Amino acid sequence: METVTLPHFSAFRAAGVVLDYINYILGGPNRYFGREEVISCNRQSLPGEGTKYYLVLTIRDGLNEQPILNCTATVLYYTSKKAPDVTYTLQPEPQNYTAEKDKEFYTKMKSRSEPLVAENIPGN
Repeated sequence: METVTLPHFSAFRAAGVVLDYINYILGGPNRYFGREEVISCNRQSLPGEGTKYYLVLTIRDGLNEQPILNCTATVLYYTSKKAPDVTYTLQPEPQNYTAEKDKEFYTKMKSRSEPLVAENIPGN
């Protein structure tokens, strides 16, 4: 196993994958997690399988005043064109403090009589 010297592109790329996965699982219209700091990163080459990163980082809910969370994660990038595998643990476990706001948002969207219209979308 090799220690990745910080700051390094591969460490921040792996941390970005972890954050995207956490936001997919735990995020919502009223909660978004962002990276505070990558504390450590180790890389292990797995012959015939890919490269595995072991990360320790801190994250914060960017939309709410909540304490910083400690995160330990692994990201396995396969040599084939498969999506990376991500596992993580958060300390302390985040509370579901946005459930009421999220339900209100979804109810409002479902009850619209007119469809939403988007204009000037970047990248289109």
